[in-house]
Amino acid sequence: MKKRHVFIMMIGLLIFLTGSRILWMNAFSDFSDTQIKNGQLDLRDWHAQEGEIILLDGEWEFYPSQLLMDTEQLKNENNEPMKLVQVPGRWNEDFQAGKSTPYGYGSYRLRLYVNKHEMLNYSLYVPSVRSSSEVFVNGRR
Repeated sequence: MKKRHVFIMMIGLLIFLTGSRILWMNAFSDFSDTQIKNGQLDLRDWHAQEGEIILLDGEWEFYPSQLLMDTEQLKNENNEPMKLVQVPGRWNEDFQAGKSTPYGYGSYRLRLYVNKHEMLNYSLYVPSVRSSSEVFVNGRR
């Protein structure tokens, strides 16, 4: 009798988990599947749907040990090479080769190309930042 109850409970748990996964997939179906490569995303041919969300996950430019605030600072005064990193992700290995550390600072850069003739409003939502940060758009904070 106990084996039967355990079996029924396992089947119920499996049905619950499968249903939860299906609901999760449907809840986030409004996200657009965009590809960010080499720190760039071209949205000039993108036609916005009401409420459509674009995830900015992908390959961003990363400047270790540099705080960039505008394009003039991209001259790389520290001679640190720009790296392409996966966002979201960790930067532990991106500061020094062979040395993993979560400590340091740096700048992420993503260039978005939009159609300047379309009068659209864009917004940016950052769900979690575990340290201090600033966001600059076209050189303005």
